[in-house]
Amino acid sequence: MESITEKTNDEHALAIAIDDETLVLLAGLFKMLSDPTRLKILNALALHEQSVGDISRRMHMSLPAISYHLKYLRILRLIRSRRNGKGVFYSVNKRIVYYLFNIGLDCVKG
Repeated sequence: MESITEKTNDEHALAIAIDDETLVLLAGLFKMLSDPTRLKILNALALHEQSVGDISRRMHMSLPAISYHLKYLRILRLIRSRRNGKGVFYSVNKRIVYYLFNIGLDCVKG
């Protein structure tokens, strides 16, 4: 049996006590990522920065529906917004999203 000092940092993260508030936030993150529409939005934004209108046309969804999903992705810091005049452009937080996508793809592809 390995000691805690022999564990990698990732394994150690699972072995420590996590407070309830953090677990609720983590569950919220997984809930946000469980929606295929949000994953499609993240995937589209990984290609390049886009406006709500661009995303709406690409996904054949209404502007309010896209805005609803973008709101939650912004709260979780999975995307960033940049104002340019009257328009707002969105992009992914590449460091976080690419990491989560790669881990998720590894899990589902086996």
